[in-house]
Amino acid sequence: MSKKEEDKIEILDTTKLKTSDYESLEKALEEYLRTKKDKYPEIAVIGVPGPVQENTIMTLANIPHWKNVNGNYLGKKLGIKYFLFLNDFACNSYGIQTKLKLDEDYIIINEGKIEENGAKAIIGPGTGLGMGYLIKNKNDKYYRIGNSEGGHQNFSRKNKKYFELAEFIKKEYNLEYVTIENICSGQGMVPIYKFLLEKEKEINNNIDRDKNLGEKIDRFNDYKNKKVRDELSNEITQKGVKGECKLSRKVVELFIEILADAAGDLSLFTIPSNGIYLLGGISVAIEPFIKQNKIFMDSFINRDHSFLLKSFPIYLIKNPNIGMIGASEAARRIIENQE
Repeated sequence: MSKKEEDKIEILDTTKLKTSDYESLEKALEEYLRTKKDKYPEIAVIGVPGPVQENTIMTLANIPHWKNVNGNYLGKKLGIKYFLFLNDFACNSYGIQTKLKLDEDYIIINEGKIEENGAKAIIGPGTGLGMGYLIKNKNDKYYRIGNSEGGHQNFSRKNKKYFELAEFIKKEYNLEYVTIENICSGQGMVPIYKFLLEKEKEINNNIDRDKNLGEKIDRFNDYKNKKVRDELSNEITQKGVKGECKLSRKVVELFIEILADAAGDLSLFTIPSNGIYLLGGISVAIEPFIKQNKIFMDSFINRDHSFLLKSFPIYLIKNPNIGMIGASEAARRIIENQE
């Protein structure tokens, strides 16, 4: 990273490596660093999609062959002075504390009433469903970041529709139980589509849907094929948001309803009077739809203490590099503490 005017963090490189190509994180980092001999880092902060304890990756759901990796060991092995692992949503928590620009980096979903030093909460659907929270005392310079694995909570079957959806996804994925993440993430788009298709067929066999997309989903039954599943999820999202497929539009609407429901529950746990932040690739993809209708806010406040929920500011982060910005901010604070 580098620092520019007004402490703006600049992303200098976005090299992408496939985790499946490397037997370990160490091997992936060695290859990346081999090209950085003239700019070898003294500090490395790495966000990972899973729990971190004592600077050690415990497990990574989507990268099962990388586990029990210790950052202190890696730092010594690679010759990096400070090597820190953070949960990916901890990185996002650092990111939202940097100077972000309205409309460029984020948009406002609900103005609410900002309370100085009030808690913040974050939630974001992508490959999985991340959550987190931030708290601050008046004498603290920065917010303290609380890690969370809230996406792995059991999915609430609060009504008949949610109950039937959970049972459907349980069968589709052959699960013992259904978490919020199984539904409110990229994992959920295809089975939500199939579920709504079945419900539509109970009423009318003449389903209004995109033919090519429908045929691909009808043939798909291998949920272990993440690449195809994610491609179908992206297509459902795009066609739903653009209004090119009525069934996909209903999928997006139900997804937003469930996301808002999860955000509402998180808000009652954390009382985010200084803002709840929506992040993740899917949030960015459905941003136009969230802005243009009331589905999100109606579902968000549809519970006890709705008067309190209405008072919370809600922001949607548009910047896809918010996690990298957050990791850079964490590194900056390490430098600041040294000074």
